[in-house]
Amino acid sequence: MFGNDPSGFREFLEAWYDQALFASLAKCPERRARLIEDRLTRNPEALAASLQGMGAGAQPSLWEELGAYKTPTLLLVGQEDRKFRIIAEEMSDRSEKIALEVFDGCGHNVHLENPARYTTVLKGFLKAGR
Repeated sequence: MFGNDPSGFREFLEAWYDQALFASLAKCPERRARLIEDRLTRNPEALAASLQGMGAGAQPSLWEELGAYKTPTLLLVGQEDRKFRIIAEEMSDRSEKIALEVFDGCGHNVHLENPARYTTVLKGFLKAGR
């Protein structure tokens, strides 16, 4: 994909994290810069394959099956991540097995934007063994 052009990969990552989906990262430019530097250590072809094979557009719709869903699931979403917050709210409305935690002041990357609360909520969910 990028071959021997690491600057092309950086340009892609800069453009990727400039999307509205990641707007909350602008609150902390250092965090955004660290995220990009971390991604630059990854394999660009593997990242592309991940996006192509596991991206939301590549997955089949399972909305009709959510009512019968039996596995306890925790959805973590940032309040500022409007698109995925709405999706998560609808998912949790369709199954009593789906718990939802909305992180105020966070966007798409709640694990980076509020790692302490993220860890606390996740540990609590796992400990409860829902």
